[in-house]
Formats: sequence, structure tokens, C-alpha cells
Amino acid sequence: MESFGKNIFIVDDDPVIRILVSEYLESQGYLVSALESAKACIDKLTDQMPDLIFLDMQMPEMNGAELLQILRNTPEFSGLPVIICSAGSDTEAYTLRNFNVSANGYLSKPFDIRSLSGVIERVFSS
Repeated sequence: MESFGKNIFIVDDDPVIRILVSEYLESQGYLVSALESAKACIDKLTDQMPDLIFLDMQMPEMNGAELLQILRNTPEFSGLPVIICSAGSDTEAYTLRNFNVSANGYLSKPFDIRSLSGVIERVFSS
């Protein structure tokens, strides 16, 4: 999978996750923007369109499901690939169903950082 030049937004309120995922993806040749909130992601989308968003579900102010709903309901972002990263609970799956939104990939926390590459490759190849 050719990663060079593909831009990924990491949206997670946990600075450790942002750093670890960013460093790993950059080592794989991706361009990365690490963002601490859904609002920061929306603001960044006005300047730059990523090839993929890696999105945490549990964030203060606006959670991942709310951001995903905004993306899916905005024509210029509706087809944007999104991978949800979550501690994985029935509540979060229920939230996604309630918002009637779906992601292109899922990764449960905690995860092996190398498994992220496989999820990204599946999303980019589909």
C-alpha cells in the first residue's frame, strides 16, 4: 500500500494516543495532523481535506459520533473515510446507531499500533 502523501487527521483528546499514533503513521510515510478535539477537526477541515480521519469516540464537548454525523451530513465531507477508535462498548455502538452513521473501519482500545496499518490499508483499498 502506497502511503506517501496521504494525509490523516488523528482526532483524540488523549495526548499520548495522538503522539503514538502520529509518530507511527509518520514513520509509515503518512502526513499527519494531530487534533485534540472534534472542534479542532472541523476548524482544520476548512483549510485542509484529509484522505482519512482516525477518530476517538469518547471526547469532551463533542464526541466522535456527533462529529461523524456532521461529516456524513455535509456533502463535501460525506465520503471522507473515517476509522473509529474506541474503548468499545455497547453504548457507543448504540450511539452510532442512534445517529444513523457508520464508519469505514473500527479499532478497539487498547490496540497494537501495528494493527492500525491493516485497518488503514483495508479502508484505502475499498
